[in-house]
Amino acid sequence: MGSLKDEKSNLFNAVKSCFAIIKYFEKNNSEVALINFSSKATISLWTKDYKRIKEGLLLEGGGNTVFPIDSLERLRGLKKSNTVIVIITDGEIQNDIQALEILTLNLLLGNKVFMFLQDKKETIRKFIGLESYGAVVSQAFTAEDIRNLVFSNM
Repeated sequence: MGSLKDEKSNLFNAVKSCFAIIKYFEKNNSEVALINFSSKATISLWTKDYKRIKEGLLLEGGGNTVFPIDSLERLRGLKKSNTVIVIITDGEIQNDIQALEILTLNLLLGNKVFMFLQDKKETIRKFIGLESYGAVVSQAFTAEDIRNLVFSNM
């Protein structure tokens, strides 16, 4: 997805949009959690320590994206409903079938899921079925696009 140091990269825009989303939840005094993932996942449990969450966003991953099924399950076990899940990915998820299953389960429990794919390939087709359960699935390349889609659907 690029580098955090490159203002034109998808990763830079993803992190920039997440800062705006976290600010929204901070303003509403809501708990947030973070799973930063690529080939491995780094998890920050539900908290109101927004500074720690923002610091977690600044970790750069790598390639070979594996969707963090176990980490998402752990967070869901701690807070079963009324959650908002925002996923920003290049769409090259190796375990996409399991990712669809866990995201569908979260939607069936009444949680909101936003999935933003930052590629120009047809990988969106893998995840578009989540929309039938209420998810927002979209290609998005700028922080403004991501932020606007989340805020207009909250």
